[in-house]
Amino acid sequence: MPYDERDEDTGKFTSTYPHQEFLDSLESLSGQASTQEIADEVGCAYRTAYQKLIELEEDDKITSKKVANARLWILSSG
Repeated sequence: MPYDERDEDTGKFTSTYPHQEFLDSLESLSGQASTQEIADEVGCAYRTAYQKLIELEEDDKITSKKVANARLWILSSG
């Protein structure tokens, strides 16, 4: 399981999976996909993908809706 890495110049931790990777993968998946599809595209665990997608939704970068027992993530327009 990947961990955050420390930036040698600033000493701050940087995310192993930046938000942009999730936005890019969602775009490559036609703008909407399940958590598992995005996790597979990025190459991370389901839990990591879910947490990052929640953060992106809180930042209004994406939206989601519940479909059966899954969550469908949708790239926000604009």
